Amino acid sequence: MRTACRTSTYFWTEPASAAHDWPDFGDVRSRQLQGAIMGRRMTGKKAEIEDTWRRKALELTNPADGLLYRPQTTFSEYCADMGDQALTLYAFATAYADRPDSDLGAIIRRHVDTLLGRLRRAN
Repeated sequence: MRTACRTSTYFWTEPASAAHDWPDFGDVRSRQLQGAIMGRRMTGKKAEIEDTWRRKALELTNPADGLLYRPQTTFSEYCADMGDQALTLYAFATAYADRPDSDLGAIIRRHVDTLLGRLRRAN
């Protein structure tokens, strides 16, 4: 398994346009989930989308190794990019600290074990 995924290339367009790209999965979604949890903790108000972001992040997480995998799309290849893993782990740790859940705790442990295993093999 590779440690980095290929990414699409942006081109400047006229007129300007918006497009999805690889950060939509591990990078942006993890930050959104963590931000929603922290915002709720600070304000007492839950973002309507918080549960959806949590569910979608967990849907992209492989239960066997705990890593988040980007899906195969027109702008992304199926892979577990290492750049996504820190943000995903941080979001899941924030979610666990907010609301301990044995299933999420098990995913976090597998995630950490997988990353440590890869680090040990690389050295």
